[in-house]
Amino acid sequence: TKNWLFATGLQYPLFQNPNQNQFLWGVWKDTDKFSYFSNYPRGKALMRMPDIMFRIERSFRFSRFSWHTGLLNIIHTAEDVFTAPNGSRIRATGSAGLVVNLLNTLEYKFSVSNGVRFVYGQKLRNNDISPSGLSREYVLSLSYFQQF
Repeated sequence: TKNWLFATGLQYPLFQNPNQNQFLWGVWKDTDKFSYFSNYPRGKALMRMPDIMFRIERSFRFSRFSWHTGLLNIIHTAEDVFTAPNGSRIRATGSAGLVVNLLNTLEYKFSVSNGVRFVYGQKLRNNDISPSGLSREYVLSLSYFQQF
């Protein structure tokens, strides 16, 4: 129906070999920040695996206001791979699996063609680790849009 959104998508990393993407917490070893940075997984020469996304959303529309709420489910299809300090390739155990996010959007239209949008996303379920750093507890976004 017009009040429901069902969407799917594929995120496939096209260009990642050879790459310089990395996070090595060892460089922080002799600083007071080491305990903070060592909580994050290492990611030297990270090879990121594809994601499959499924989104379901319900809309509630009024004259100028609308509210959308739903779930964004992301399946990280396999474990990411990175290079260890000794040069060996290691699978990032715990990086594959289902991620679930709650999405809420408030929208106000100034006219038929433009308005503002406030988006709030909150993590409900995450994988054990995320070497790519693409993990957040929540996300806020405020945007202006113009349709033509």
